[in-house]
Amino acid sequence: MRELDKAIAEALGYTYDRGLIREKFGVWKDLPNYSTDGDDMLELDKEMRERGWVTSIIFGCWKDDQTCCVVHNNADTLVSVYADGEPMAKALAYYQALTGKEWVKKARGE
Repeated sequence: MRELDKAIAEALGYTYDRGLIREKFGVWKDLPNYSTDGDDMLELDKEMRERGWVTSIIFGCWKDDQTCCVVHNNADTLVSVYADGEPMAKALAYYQALTGKEWVKKARGE
């Protein structure tokens, strides 16, 4: 899901180039694995909290025992996403919260 990680980084305002993102003060670092790595997901949680977003995780939801992630902010924007595992659920919810669009994986060559 590296495409999703890249799309989240760009939605956060980072510049992406060949597997790296440019953070504050022009520092380049590897593209985080927001959708698959718990530590990188925590960095994303922190950044989203700083932007005013609140996250709730509800495990064992009624939809195929997937993780349910609910994200909202003070502007009454609410996003609810189901996915396999917490990092993926949060990544999908944060992408939708940042862009206003659901994540749709592009086919190769698009």
